[in-house]
Amino acid sequence: MSRPFIHRHRPAAALFALVCAASLWLPARPAAAQDVEKLFATAQELYDQHQCDAALPLFRKLHDQTSSPNARLYIARCYRQQGKMVEAYTEMQATLADAEARAALEDRYEPTRLAAATELKELRANIGMLRVVLDASLAGAKVEVAGQKVAAAQLDSPFPVTPGELVVTAQGHGKHGKKTVTVAKGGGAQVVLRAEPPKRVPAPAPKKPPSDDDGGGLGGVQVGGLVLMGLGVGALGGFAATTVLADARFTTLEKECGGVRCTDPKFATTIDEGKTFETASYGLLGGSLALLVGGSLMLALGSSDGPDEDPAAAAGDLDASLVVVPLPGGAAFSAAVTF
Repeated sequence: MSRPFIHRHRPAAALFALVCAASLWLPARPAAAQDVEKLFATAQELYDQHQCDAALPLFRKLHDQTSSPNARLYIARCYRQQGKMVEAYTEMQATLADAEARAALEDRYEPTRLAAATELKELRANIGMLRVVLDASLAGAKVEVAGQKVAAAQLDSPFPVTPGELVVTAQGHGKHGKKTVTVAKGGGAQVVLRAEPPKRVPAPAPKKPPSDDDGGGLGGVQVGGLVLMGLGVGALGGFAATTVLADARFTTLEKECGGVRCTDPKFATTIDEGKTFETASYGLLGGSLALLVGGSLMLALGSSDGPDEDPAAAAGDLDASLVVVPLPGGAAFSAAVTF
């Protein structure tokens, strides 16, 4: 940070301070010249002691009372001493404009004009200049630079900013624009903002209407359970049929042999058939019970919480079979289900 102007040129500054104090009072402001000079001396002493937090309100009060460029010059210097370069540059610009207008009428403001012009150049090296241009699509939008509002009067013309990477936004009338720009120290940049196209929101996926029972379709396991139970019922029917056939054979033997053990060889075939049907009936009974129990468990425990599945398609994926083979002296039974 550069040292205050008054410290770099003490002999000239002392003379300049006397000129400032003498030129603060203006007839247009009803303030006593003695009080104004005393207030200026107090504020300047605080400034020389680097107590700008206390000096700044006093210089502002002096400027409000007198509209003097000299008071405004020290306002800019206080901002510079506080490290607020953008604010210092803005105040110094205003000081130079005021001092030039006054110096054209009164020579006593010439030192103020020269000081403001010199220090304004020094401040320019520590700030950046940015020009924001709004496209017609954002006409009338409110602009912010690094989160700070920008007055409409500052648009289309360079204004001071803190150097670095800056986010520039504009928003209004349901439209917005945004850009990031880098402004170098002592340099400048320009950014043109255009309204960004509205973001397209994808249409929501159509919802599948709920089924009448609100429980969804049967799961594949449950369909398999139904198939097994169907096979069990069929095996139970086979058990009934073979039982009837076995009973018929034994009824014939009982009638022909008079209720005693038959030893006549001609009844050997009837005896074998009766034993075969009896064995088959037992096998079918056991198979039907196994199929019914297994199918019931699959129906009860099978989950239908997953994606809906077509029961007919699920049944088409099953390969189930029940085979009963009569054999001499017995029967062979097998049941198989493949998913």
